Amino acid sequence: VCDNGRVLSPNMSCVDNCPNGYFRNASEKIGNNCTACPPSSKCLNLTHITECKNARYLNPDFTCQMDCPRGLFQLGDKDT
Repeated sequence: VCDNGRVLSPNMSCVDNCPNGYFRNASEKIGNNCTACPPSSKCLNLTHITECKNARYLNPDFTCQMDCPRGLFQLGDKDT
């Protein structure tokens, strides 16, 4: 268990912040730890994705999809 507000990283060391692709997850059993975001994304937690990668698009339901849902359109050609 890490102290002083630090978090247990995926490589089992105590760090100030989780690396890209992980979020801070508080667990009563093991304390603050870094948990992986869903594949091809950055996230605040497992249900709130903030950025998609690998040519996927962030949808209003905070999921990454290959296409935009009906009624929405792609803005640019980058990962969003």
